[in-house]
Amino acid sequence: MNGSERNDHCTTCGKKLKACKGHEPSSLRRWPFLLLVAIALAVLCTFPFVLHSMGKNDALDTSRPYTFSAGYLHMQDAYFERHQVDHWWLTSSEIAEDQLPAMATKLNVVRENIARILVQYRDTNSATQHIADRFSKLQPSMFTRGASLQLFHGDDVAGALTGLELCFVPENEQHHPSVAPNFAWYRPEWRAIMLYGIELPSGLLAELLYHELWHAFTHQDNSPSATTYDTLIAEEVYAHDSVGVPVLDRATNGAFLELVEKILGRKIGIEEHVGELLEFIRPEDLVALDAMLGIKESGPIIARSVFGDFQLAILFAYAETTNMPVEEKIQAYRWLMQQRQ
Repeated sequence: MNGSERNDHCTTCGKKLKACKGHEPSSLRRWPFLLLVAIALAVLCTFPFVLHSMGKNDALDTSRPYTFSAGYLHMQDAYFERHQVDHWWLTSSEIAEDQLPAMATKLNVVRENIARILVQYRDTNSATQHIADRFSKLQPSMFTRGASLQLFHGDDVAGALTGLELCFVPENEQHHPSVAPNFAWYRPEWRAIMLYGIELPSGLLAELLYHELWHAFTHQDNSPSATTYDTLIAEEVYAHDSVGVPVLDRATNGAFLELVEKILGRKIGIEEHVGELLEFIRPEDLVALDAMLGIKESGPIIARSVFGDFQLAILFAYAETTNMPVEEKIQAYRWLMQQRQ
């Protein structure tokens, strides 16, 4: 058999190629299989990325101010107008000497109530567990003429001197130069949580406490807390989104975030600016918000604080659906703060 005759036979079985059941030519018979393998490998390599990107929303514009519609502004103004009178349980820092024991007893009742609240919401998440464990004892005090007045009850002196202070601002001191206008804040130089002496439902009080205690927690851990604008914003975003909102949602049995998701469910997918998300809030949503938080009869200070937190919760919930949620939350926070100026 010469070479030309051999070339049309299978080198494995000796049969002509037409009669061969699959031995030759291997290079020709294997290429469909190899192509399928290559395609499968390509799919496997790109699938995690595709899966990660599926369902993600585009980041919305936060680089410029936003002009709200007349309907939105009317709804917002009507909401604030419904909340006319703040109910202060601490009205004055002017206390006669013979009234000091009664005030000490009153502050002790407040302290016991706060201790119960911290225990109640301790297991919301890991952050709240750390906060509650570190600040299990808070010493109430009263802001008066630029200083804090601690009124000790019984054998509380030793613990009060080493613990974190919870300083309540009376109604007559709310306009003092060293009092912030934002209802609750952490004052690191005093090692104190500052809080207006206004009556609050327990769930809202828990949210405020845990939010501000997170600032105290990071400050005590030698964090760059409140030393630069950027780190302050990042810390504020975390305190709101990962501490305060989970506590508030737990206090409302999930109704708070359910309302947020309901509002975001109204978007139609053509929004370009982050401000457009807030346009989906309806008057009935604010009625539901008041009912779940128990603040229907509250005044303007609480209403403005709650409304601002509600706006942030909506913006942060949307940011969570983008490819860069942390960065988008920070940008949304910056935008909203600038929008309020």
